[in-house]
Amino acid sequence: MKFQDKIVRLRKAKGWSQEDLAGQMNVSRQAISRWEGGTALPDAMNLVELSKLFGVTTDYLLNEAYASDYEFAHDSIRA
Repeated sequence: MKFQDKIVRLRKAKGWSQEDLAGQMNVSRQAISRWEGGTALPDAMNLVELSKLFGVTTDYLLNEAYASDYEFAHDSIRA
């Protein structure tokens, strides 16, 4: 699953609009739109903030091979 798809899914699971997430992140709604549209990626600090807000790892957010944070954790343990 791509980064932008994960952000959309996580945001909607919280019941938040793009504006709501932008307020939580202290960024513009347009920034959220660009992240979700795949035309931009958040910087490192915003990526960490996203992981905290959604309760997932940054590795999960960036690694397209994992559809859930649970899968990433179990693969890492096996390695």
